[in-house]
Parts: sequence; structure tokens; C-alpha cells
Amino acid sequence: MAIVLVLEESRESLYRTFFEEIQAKRTGVSLDFYMDNQQV
Repeated sequence: MAIVLVLEESRESLYRTFFEEIQAKRTGVSLDFYMDNQQV
């Protein structure tokens, strides 16, 4: 049971960091796009 809990916890944190990375990348991309549009 304890092992299952640890696995669930690590998987949850893995998903969270993965999701945050995607969010950060998406934000960075839209920011770059916005800055490029501002310069034009």
C-alpha cells in the first residue's frame, strides 16, 4: 500500500511539472509572438 501511495505521489508531481513546463512554454511562445507583433 505504501509503495502504491509513493508511486501515485511521484506520478502526480511528474504530471504537475510536465504541465507547468508546457504552460511556461506556451506563455513564452505567445509572449514572443506578441513582442514580434509590437515591433512591426
